[in-house]
Amino acid sequence: MSGAMNRLPSTIPHLPNELRIRVLSFVDDPHFLWTTCRKVSPEFKQWCEEQYSRDFLPKLQLDMSVMRNQRAHVTAEQATAENHLQRCSEFIFRFKEMRYTDSALALLNSQSTPYSVQWNSAQRRGTIDETCYEDLDVLRDSLGRAADCQLFPETLLGLRPQGQHHVCPCRSIRDMTRRGKCQRYNGIGKFFVWKKEEMVLEVRWKEMLDYVHRARCVSAVPFEKKRSGRTAKLSGHTR
Repeated sequence: MSGAMNRLPSTIPHLPNELRIRVLSFVDDPHFLWTTCRKVSPEFKQWCEEQYSRDFLPKLQLDMSVMRNQRAHVTAEQATAENHLQRCSEFIFRFKEMRYTDSALALLNSQSTPYSVQWNSAQRRGTIDETCYEDLDVLRDSLGRAADCQLFPETLLGLRPQGQHHVCPCRSIRDMTRRGKCQRYNGIGKFFVWKKEEMVLEVRWKEMLDYVHRARCVSAVPFEKKRSGRTAKLSGHTR
């Protein structure tokens, strides 16, 4: 009898879905929720995404820079000419609401009038300019290639684990290292669609988060090491 009982398969007590969802509600680390809990099962994936959209996604802020030439028909050679006028439009978008027809789409609203920077070889000037929205409309089909983006706040969105320094290696603020935007966000513009009629940015937020979590940033190389390496190469050629 004891042998027969030992051959019985072990079982885990069943918990109703309501209790599982309740347990998940105590997960306050968005990084752990998205990268670990979400991968347990299809049901956990749905519950985690619902919780993330409710508790963390409303904190999303997007800083976007869009570069384009003042004349779309110019050639690459003309674009680099000294007298050719360049324009960079700076936008700040924040979470507005979910698209009620599709939970995978979030709407971002512009929080202030865009800032336009125009320059050529002779001068550089910046102004607050509502016409910057025209840049988004003109580049709607190529926004993913033209936009330089950064998402904030990283730890509150789970884009970096809690307790990890918020400044990553590829944009370190230490002396003698390069600065800039994190390389993990390169290309996330492909998840955005500018809706001119509604004046909102539509984001495929689930795909965007997966994309950023899979990406890696490259550690910065101190300028001194770059300079010494370049000097060694040049000295080698001179010999």
